[in-house]
Amino acid sequence: MKNRGCNGNIRKIVDQIIKNRSTDAKITLEYCGKLLEYARINNDFSAYGLGYYFRSEVYYWLNDSDKFFEDASRALTFLVEMGKNKLIAKSYNRMGIFTANGGNAPIAMDYYLSGLKYCDSSELYEIKSIIEMNIGTLYFSVGKYEQASEMLHKALSFFEDKVEKPYYDTVMMCIYSNLIKTYIQKQEYEKTQNIIEFVVKNYWNDAENIDKISLLMIEAIFYHKIKDYKSRNECVKIVTESMPNHMGIIDCFDDIDEYCNMLLETDLDEDFWAVINVVEPILKNVRMIYFQMRLMSIKIKYYRIHKKNAEFLQATGLYYEYSELMEQENILMASNMLTIRINLEKEEKRRIQIERENERLQQKSELDQLTQMPNRYALVEYANKSIKKAYKNQKSIAVEILDIDYFKEYNDNYGHQEGDKCLQMIAENIKEVVARKGGFCARYGGDEFVIIYENISLEQAIKHERLLHESIRHSKIKHEYSKCDTKVTVSQGICCGIPRKDDGLKDYLAIADEMLYNVKEAGRNDYEGGILSEKIRR
Repeated sequence: MKNRGCNGNIRKIVDQIIKNRSTDAKITLEYCGKLLEYARINNDFSAYGLGYYFRSEVYYWLNDSDKFFEDASRALTFLVEMGKNKLIAKSYNRMGIFTANGGNAPIAMDYYLSGLKYCDSSELYEIKSIIEMNIGTLYFSVGKYEQASEMLHKALSFFEDKVEKPYYDTVMMCIYSNLIKTYIQKQEYEKTQNIIEFVVKNYWNDAENIDKISLLMIEAIFYHKIKDYKSRNECVKIVTESMPNHMGIIDCFDDIDEYCNMLLETDLDEDFWAVINVVEPILKNVRMIYFQMRLMSIKIKYYRIHKKNAEFLQATGLYYEYSELMEQENILMASNMLTIRINLEKEEKRRIQIERENERLQQKSELDQLTQMPNRYALVEYANKSIKKAYKNQKSIAVEILDIDYFKEYNDNYGHQEGDKCLQMIAENIKEVVARKGGFCARYGGDEFVIIYENISLEQAIKHERLLHESIRHSKIKHEYSKCDTKVTVSQGICCGIPRKDDGLKDYLAIADEMLYNVKEAGRNDYEGGILSEKIRR
């Protein structure tokens, strides 16, 4: 499958999706279909990822849970491959919201935590704070008020100075409304009163109508708790008069639930039914079984309190039907989560397999592209064979490390292009001298080179070392920033000896590196040699 990024064709369709996504669901879905058709024809996973993502977004706003989860789970596989962490985090957040509204807190928390993981990996602070707010709401729903308060304060710390955000007042109202609810539950009534006054003063005027209604419901609950029935009734009156016939039910149903349960403790029956009669048809339209079940539970309580036996029996029958549907929804939620997990696990395994294959191919490419010398992988293969042969024949072998003196200073001052040229010139020197002496040379990494001579004594190896040192010095590569010469120089360390049974390249390199360290400590621009069992100076 091809990954072409957002090419011109994809970009044009995505632009139309973005243009229409907030105003026309039908047109947006048509463009999503075009994008997915392009993906199918061109086998392009960028188009697949964006097509499924934007279509899932439309279904989210349409409250179509089944289609949302189907497309969101498809999108995630492609988005992970594309590295679109922001879209991944948003998808997990929406999955968490839908699942929490379906009454399954553990699965919702799993989605939220998955979203946070992608936020942390890409420093997506705004989305992270929104997820933290939703986790706070989730904690509240299961009675974990301290944890709820902690998460809500985390979200608040990000948003409180983001005045320029277009939805600033709405977000602040939402966070503070949930904080007020936690303080009510913890019976911190003075703090509750202070925050209510603060929110009304600072965020009320520019907040959405639905957020104002939510806050009024929470205020009514608060005043009911502290037995300030006059203030409670004032809030209830405004709620009853302000309830719209069409409202976004998802974000405020918990407040409606708590508010109606509070009204059951009063004689405000007309206000109770004013809310029920607005909310019930909306819930039937959006097919949210869990919310319908909770609303039916509230009605059952009302009928029991008022001894309306016929209505009570009818409502309990409907509640049972909803509970059966709810059981099916819970199975579907678990199935959706498992499908997503399995697909992502498969994708992760595929990605790891590709990375390993690329690494293997890279290692198999035995040539360093810059210097055209064998690379580290080729060095290891050659050294292993040479050391085994030397052990078998009981012949001595020498391994030399060569390091360019003050190469960092060369790079920093002359630039990386000149640094690359310097490496190439040094490499040519090494290749020429080592070839004449029948040795093997490789670029070990950075400005380090390794040379191997077979069937050689330490004295001969040091002569070769000296010859190479002089050859590089006579190249007269200018280096005004060296601390040991005005030309490029090198430091060398060599180890020589007959390998023992368990000796390998690392054993030779350890001694050679020790020799190199001695040279550097003495001022660089020199060479030194040693053997496996003891050190011998030149």
